[in-house]
Amino acid sequence: MKFGVLLRESAADVPELQALYGHYKALKKRLKQLPERGAAGAPADGPAAAAASEREAAFVRCLNEDVQAFNDLFMEREEEHIIRLSSLEDAAAGAITAEQVHTWQHRGAGPIRSGASAASAHTVSAGE
Repeated sequence: MKFGVLLRESAADVPELQALYGHYKALKKRLKQLPERGAAGAPADGPAAAAASEREAAFVRCLNEDVQAFNDLFMEREEEHIIRLSSLEDAAAGAITAEQVHTWQHRGAGPIRSGASAASAHTVSAGE
């Protein structure tokens, strides 16, 4: 599968990649306009060579900017996922275990009702 097709399909699934796909198409077009190094007919010296060198340098600058923007996007998404993971880990650490529920049931607390925490269910039963 060609990279452009893969990128276009990925962009359909991830909205942030849609702009990247547009940049890819523009960069690919600019790359095709650059003369091949050492190819017959490629300017060796003079103003034509300087112009070709400047077009190549402009292409490399655009490519680097797009790679940086792409990297920034994924660094931001990674940070969001790390924060989410930490939140889930905190929630999991605070959740009651099946063993704790079993212990409370054997103390006469009864089953834990939906919407009530283990501590409040135990307190209600112990106060009756």
